[in-house]
Amino acid sequence: MKERQVYMKALAALEDFPALLLLGPRQIGKSTFAKQLVQQGYFSHYVTLDDLTTWEAAATDPHAFLSRYTAPVVIDEIQRAPELLIAIKKSIDENREPGRYLLTGSANILQSSAVKESLSGRVAILYLDGLSVRETCDILTKNPLLDLLTTPTDETTLTDALQELSVLSDFTEHFNELIFYGQYPEVMLKQKQSFTLQWYESYQKTYVERDIQLIQSPIDIIAYNRLLRLVAARTANLINFNDLASDMQMDKRTLQRYLDLMQLTFQINMLPPWFHNVGKRFVKSPKLFFNDTGFACYLLGLTYPDALESSSYIGALIETWCHIQLQRLIHLNYGVELYFYRSYTQSEVDFVLSRGEHLIGIEVKATTQVTAKDFSGLRDLMQVSKHLHFIGLVLYRGHEVICFGKNLYAVPMGVLY
Repeated sequence: MKERQVYMKALAALEDFPALLLLGPRQIGKSTFAKQLVQQGYFSHYVTLDDLTTWEAAATDPHAFLSRYTAPVVIDEIQRAPELLIAIKKSIDENREPGRYLLTGSANILQSSAVKESLSGRVAILYLDGLSVRETCDILTKNPLLDLLTTPTDETTLTDALQELSVLSDFTEHFNELIFYGQYPEVMLKQKQSFTLQWYESYQKTYVERDIQLIQSPIDIIAYNRLLRLVAARTANLINFNDLASDMQMDKRTLQRYLDLMQLTFQINMLPPWFHNVGKRFVKSPKLFFNDTGFACYLLGLTYPDALESSSYIGALIETWCHIQLQRLIHLNYGVELYFYRSYTQSEVDFVLSRGEHLIGIEVKATTQVTAKDFSGLRDLMQVSKHLHFIGLVLYRGHEVICFGKNLYAVPMGVLY
């Protein structure tokens, strides 16, 4: 079992809040993480609502169910019995001692306004992302990239720091494997081709035929699976609901319901656009990202790592991998928001990180070389964000950090490890 970077942040939250809600997709390691805290003595009981008898008891009489267990207690898969949250709220209001409950969820129960009200001020919220390269190397300190880019320094110092950060591992050598095996711990650690294909086949079947049906039914399994494949094919692209509905031969209401379910269960993410001036025209449509490159590869029919090099999806999958790493950075830091930038003149930047008065533009290139032309979108973003402290990066598959002008750098993708 690999230690997770979120560990220290979770312990800190449990010292300050009566409850901690840990969210993330199925099989990402939430139960393993929770059981680890039980073994270490932070919690006395572990209860999973995946057990049918336990779930029925919790749903039938939440207050009586909760009274069976003396806190501190872990309740796994809380989304299966949201009725329990009212009982937990009552329990916390009667005793606000920190560290009483650890709740895990494979669906984002925060989408419900009633749930938000129940949890507000009582529960710390953390996200458990897929296994990172740092975690596989047993490096539990968070990636310092955001701190480097938002701390005033000179060009030489920043270049040296970025170069040192980028050589944590040889990105170019292992790139195809990182994309193909994805971020689910069991697959990433084993890195066996036949096992990977069987694992994702089973994951898809369980996710669509069981997990989704428990959250919302009825669901057309064939249509939902087809939409999953279409979404994988459109990862890292602006979403066009009309085109997607047409391709699916599905009404827009059903399409939106299915996409909402994918977001609810952490399979996809809709990235919003960044803009600061309502008087200037910017693209308002969100950008769609699949949340695991390995699952996306499986759905796209890529059956071995080197198949990526000849695939028309290589650029989108690289950008998707970068999105996953940036999401991880955000979840391990505070006060950071992620966007993309695109104007109606087609000037665009793949990612925009906003942190206070700092703005970081990131462009992703699937190439091993970078030219000045690759910075055109970043230069445009720099112009429209003059009131902020701006720095722009082009991430590429090379090895050297190169300055292309004031606050503009070409940087190896390894800085995201």
